[in-house]
Amino acid sequence: MKNNFIGDNSINNSNNNSTQTDLVENKKNNRPIGIHVRLQQGLLDVVSSVERTNVSVAQSFLLNESGKYASFTHKIVREFVKQKERLNFLYFVHAAYWSSLVQVGSKEFISLCKETEIAYNLHSDGIVIHVGATRARLEKKEQVLYVAEAVNELLHQVPDIKLLLENSPHAGRNFGGDITDFGLLLDHVENKERVQFCIDTAHAFVFGYDVVNEYKREDFFKLLKDVFGEKQIALLHVNDTSELCGSYIDKHGVPGEGVMGQKSLAWFIRHEMCKDVPIIMELPSSCSQDQDTEIIKRVRSWDI
Repeated sequence: MKNNFIGDNSINNSNNNSTQTDLVENKKNNRPIGIHVRLQQGLLDVVSSVERTNVSVAQSFLLNESGKYASFTHKIVREFVKQKERLNFLYFVHAAYWSSLVQVGSKEFISLCKETEIAYNLHSDGIVIHVGATRARLEKKEQVLYVAEAVNELLHQVPDIKLLLENSPHAGRNFGGDITDFGLLLDHVENKERVQFCIDTAHAFVFGYDVVNEYKREDFFKLLKDVFGEKQIALLHVNDTSELCGSYIDKHGVPGEGVMGQKSLAWFIRHEMCKDVPIIMELPSSCSQDQDTEIIKRVRSWDI
C-alpha cells in the first residue's frame, strides 16, 4: 500500500533534579505510566517529552496541534526509531478521530490505513482506534459485520501491528461504548491475536458504567473479563472527568480532580486485570509541563 505521508516506507519494523530522580527510580520499578503528547513541532516532540519526564511510555496523534499531519520523511522516521530504541520506551499512536472502522472503502477507513502504516514504520507498540459511528442507524448484527470487515481488511493491509480498540463515550450510532459490542465483534475477527483493547476510565463512566460505585466497579470488571478474557487489555487511559455518569460527554480532567476521584481511579489501576497494563493520561491542554510531571508522580503513588 502506498503511504502518502511518508517519503520512504521501506523501514522494516522489528518489533528540578529531585523530581527527575524520583521518576527515574519509579521508571525502573513500576509499570509504564506516561502521557499523551501534543505535537507542536513534530514527531520528535514525543522523544523530548519522554526525556523530560523520564517515563517509559508515551502516546501521540500523528496530527500536530494545528490539525495537520506532521512530517514523516524517511529521515524523521529513522531518527524517531533510533531514539525510541535508545530510550527504550513504549510508543502508542492514537488514530485521528475522523479515522474509523465502520466502512471499508470510505475516506475515514483509507485515512486509518495510512495512519496504521505510519505507526508500523515508527515501530509503534500499537495503534489506538476509536471504532467510530456508522452513517445510518443499523441493527447491532449488521453494525458488527461492518466493523469486522474493516478490522479484518486493516489487519490484512498492515501486518505485524496491534490494533487497540478503545471504548467509546458515546451511544447511538457509535460502536464500542457498550463493552459487549467488542465481544460480538471478536466472533468475526480473523486474527484475534492482533486485536487488543484500550480502556478509558472517563469514557466508561460517561457512557454509563458507574465505576465510582465500588459494587458496580466489580460488575464492570466482571463484564470485561467475560468479554475479553484475562489478558486482552493492552493499555489504560486513566482520565478523570467533570461530567456525570451516563452523560455521553467526552471531556477529560486531571486524574483525581474530577467526579471520579482518586479512590476509584486508584482502585481501577490496581485491579487484577489492569495491574501490569501501561497507563497513559490524556491531560487537559491547560496543564503545564511542570504540572504534567507532578501528575505522573501522583498517579505513580497510587500504583502500589
